[in-house]
Amino acid sequence: MKASRILRKVLLLALVVGLMWCLVVLYWRATDAHPSASDLALYLGAMPLGLIGAYWLLRSGIDRLGTAPTQVATTSADDPRATPVADEDVSDVVVQLLASAVRTAAGDSAGEIAAALAEPKRPALHAQLKDHTGLPVLAAQVEGLDTDAMAEILDALGGASFPEERLRALTLLDPVAGELLLTALEILPTADKTASLRERVAAAARLRVQLLLPADWPQSARQSATDWLQEKAVAAGLDSAAFTIDCVPLATTAEAWQILDAIERDPQDGSSHDIHLLLAAESYVGQSCIARLAAQGRLASAGRQEGLVPGEAAAGVLLSITHKGTDFHGTTLSSPQLHRIASQRRQGHAPHARTTTLQLHALLRQSLASSRRPAEKIAAVISDADHRPSRSVEIAGTVSGLFPELDPIRQCLSLGVACGHGGLATPLALLAIASAHAIDDAADVMVVGLGDDLLAALVVTPAPEPSTAAAQIAAVV
Repeated sequence: MKASRILRKVLLLALVVGLMWCLVVLYWRATDAHPSASDLALYLGAMPLGLIGAYWLLRSGIDRLGTAPTQVATTSADDPRATPVADEDVSDVVVQLLASAVRTAAGDSAGEIAAALAEPKRPALHAQLKDHTGLPVLAAQVEGLDTDAMAEILDALGGASFPEERLRALTLLDPVAGELLLTALEILPTADKTASLRERVAAAARLRVQLLLPADWPQSARQSATDWLQEKAVAAGLDSAAFTIDCVPLATTAEAWQILDAIERDPQDGSSHDIHLLLAAESYVGQSCIARLAAQGRLASAGRQEGLVPGEAAAGVLLSITHKGTDFHGTTLSSPQLHRIASQRRQGHAPHARTTTLQLHALLRQSLASSRRPAEKIAAVISDADHRPSRSVEIAGTVSGLFPELDPIRQCLSLGVACGHGGLATPLALLAIASAHAIDDAADVMVVGLGDDLLAALVVTPAPEPSTAAAQIAAVV
């Protein structure tokens, strides 16, 4: 490994020097210049060495920034979106990802999406959706999505109108929610009928569902979606007393990351036996969303490469919050683990991708430190980077600096390249894909969120070996 890394660096330096020499010689020939000996020494010797030296200085500065023992500084100490994690954090809280489901334009399962992202098919021009000039727009839509059945269900509930985007979002969510509700039904323990009422109440496990929907949906629409999910849970076989559903309106993906972080940071919120089901869905594939993005100057076009490509997604994760050495309801560790989320308010925007790369590099180091995982153990990086040049520079620069051994194509997957902007469902979709990757390859995965206002990172690790789990139990006891 080390020899291949050294050889790669030597070849890269040789390529840079050779390229500079070619450019200088071509310039001299084009201008019919006759360089002197000092010109040869300056342009063919000193200048390449100076560039290489500047690169190493910049690289060492990044490394010093990433290994600083203090917490990552935020732009505002009072910013609620910034949740730095100290290296000395020794919390024994364990977040286990019991199950997940996801549906995007790239596939209907985490494994299918991961395979598609290795050779991503970029979104094409939509046949019907147009921008304000009448030209077709790029969009990553789920093909063959039939919203008629969902429209009938919601009409029966009454009280709200559902335009195309909202119907598509809930239609995408339908199979995701159904799969995870059935899984929750299997996981929730059956009450011991021989125990006393007090004992049964104390040991009762509840499913705590949070339905994450866009804040710009009217209250009546969110209530109808909640009623639909309530009926779906009961139809799946869940006792109405065994679960609660809260519809949480969110305006940005940063708030979705906050929801995930809050579950881990406040494990005493509710019974320690509870399991958490997070569901999210959003669709931008509709003419009203296209018009809104265009009016805000956020729609991707030939003249706006930093704009968004409309996409759509639904995702869900089923989580248990325990302490090291135990799984849900006292069993041993058996599911992938989510480590502490490190997040920070974005300090740089396009065209300042280099500023963000420095910040992101430090944030990922912080995430590695809080998870107690070395960078060499990371087998894949999964991010929500998309077609935007700034996002490509940010993730590529950070990954090459921290994880140089990773294949930038096969092991560094970018969800947004194939799926466009999936909105609130994006963080949960990333976790679902990372969990599947951790299970299939039995390896650690780094998850990276490159939101417009918040950067986030966390490590997902596979279930520990039985011997490791036993050691954790002994350490706790």
